[in-house]
Amino acid sequence: MEFVNNVPLGPNSVKVVVETAIEVDAFLWRPAPKIYTIGQAVGETVAWPQDSLLVLDEEIDPDHILGKSPETVEKNNCKLLHWLTQDEETVAEGRWESRDPKALVDGLPLGPNAVKVYVDAVTLPQTFLWRPTEKHSTLGDCLKSYVAWPLSRVSFDSLNSESPATESPITQSQVHTPPAPAKISKPVAQTPSSSRKIVKEGQKCKLLDITGQKVVVAEGRWSSNNPEQLVHFVPLGKNAVRVWVDVVKVDDAMVWRPTSAIECMEDAIGTTIAWPEDKVVIV
Repeated sequence: MEFVNNVPLGPNSVKVVVETAIEVDAFLWRPAPKIYTIGQAVGETVAWPQDSLLVLDEEIDPDHILGKSPETVEKNNCKLLHWLTQDEETVAEGRWESRDPKALVDGLPLGPNAVKVYVDAVTLPQTFLWRPTEKHSTLGDCLKSYVAWPLSRVSFDSLNSESPATESPITQSQVHTPPAPAKISKPVAQTPSSSRKIVKEGQKCKLLDITGQKVVVAEGRWSSNNPEQLVHFVPLGKNAVRVWVDVVKVDDAMVWRPTSAIECMEDAIGTTIAWPEDKVVIV
């Protein structure tokens, strides 16, 4: 129940005073009206995901925020999955509007790897928001209004629906192919075969460079090697693995199967990608 910028800190989060910025343009997890990047946050208090923090020393205090949501227009149905888990639990349904980092939600920029969604129905109203605001802290507060939701936890119902009108421009490729690793409502079971590895879902792994240099380009978690499993709406196929990317070691390393939104490893952080099975090392 600690507050940062008059917003509850929420679960699995830490309140931090920023003393030194190394990547000054890195986008904040929960931006404030005049603080969007790490560089702007020097000397300020910010919220940060607990699993993305290395503790060296100590802690401090808060600031201010506001919000206002516009109206929705056309349908582009999707489901919101719980952001604190890796299962397929649907917590709300609605219509996605934009992935533009500059699009506003409650007066704050959306930022990278996120989706602006208009909430039509709430399944679990007590679910704490991924990015709470001064006025809204749970999904129950956001019925018939907009929320920001992590890209990797939005399941898109249709590839062909047009997105609602937005105050921030969306490219045609974004409209027709929402570049989210849409976790399907029911995960495809891994059907073991004598020729395929049997690896527990969520097992930590490392991704080797696809050029054969034996360089670790990212670290993440094994999801599936079922050939019928979808990755960005495309079947995984044989000798491939769907992997969650948690840490990127080489930002400009090319991904194995690029999309309109994911061309290099830096674009893939926080989402799932397909990777050759012989380039995945279990740790």
